[in-house]
Amino acid sequence: MKTDFFTGDDGQVHPIRDSDGYDNDLDAEKKPAVGQSRFTGGAFDLASKPAADPSKDPSKESSTSKLSGKFALKTTHLTGQHNVNATMVGKIDGVKVVIKPETGLCDHSLRDNIAKGGDLPREVAAYQVAQKMGISMPETVVRDDTPHGKAVVQEMLPLKNGVVAGAKFGLSSQEIMMGANNLNQIALFDAVIGNEDRHGRNFLVKGDPASATIVPIDHGLSFPGAGSGYGNERAIEARVGEANTSLSSSEKALLRSIRGDTQLQSTLSKSLDPVDPEAVKMMNARIDVMLKTGKIDTVDALHAGVKLYARQAAAVKGAVDAYRTKRT
Repeated sequence: MKTDFFTGDDGQVHPIRDSDGYDNDLDAEKKPAVGQSRFTGGAFDLASKPAADPSKDPSKESSTSKLSGKFALKTTHLTGQHNVNATMVGKIDGVKVVIKPETGLCDHSLRDNIAKGGDLPREVAAYQVAQKMGISMPETVVRDDTPHGKAVVQEMLPLKNGVVAGAKFGLSSQEIMMGANNLNQIALFDAVIGNEDRHGRNFLVKGDPASATIVPIDHGLSFPGAGSGYGNERAIEARVGEANTSLSSSEKALLRSIRGDTQLQSTLSKSLDPVDPEAVKMMNARIDVMLKTGKIDTVDALHAGVKLYARQAAAVKGAVDAYRTKRT
């Protein structure tokens, strides 16, 4: 197999192997017996898996889902992505999927305001919000019966990520992002879910890279709790950099729809509250700030806005209470 090379956003030289931008070959004869996590320092046993929950039967899932069928036992490592979590490639009834096992997650928090270990529910919650917002995104579910136990499972699309696609056309992933025909939509999506990890390897490129449709993937570092956290927010930064921060009337209507969708709010709370009880509250607070200002901004800026309005509300309440006390 011919190997090309490119210089990534990190300034390092990386190989380009497969047409989908990943260095893997599920059909080749490989033996992925044991992988090594570069964060835990311990072995990640790919051959073993925790017992599946017998109360959950994947065959009872919607028949329209591509991800409800039977897993092939053989999987391979997904490489070339610089993943901090163990990430595998497998198949479900012939459909190629990405598998991120719960047992292979990074063993420490990567952001100050995002608790470790909640990647699975965050990935699914992001997919649910994406569906609400009409964003094209690979189907994402959590299943207990993967070859590696409980894991988030996502359909693997035959598309290149931003870094690989850019290398082929002499563009940086940020240039692809800024030229995308759905930049505004993805930036708003990231602001809603509080995504702190949108960079060149966390979106796929559909169509001409100079005016592509970008497909968002990898949302384990979304839905932060209260507080600040450094992260990659390339889509939001690109929209802000284009001086296109004002929300359209349709965007405001969509935010109100998310805010008022009791079924979605309940679904998100059930999955995210055990991970971080502040996650959904902060999502709604970010939405409220955007509706109040009529603008989109970075996650940190939105959280600062939440604190500002909280202080203003407290000051008003204090003044009212003082006036009432004086009157009595």
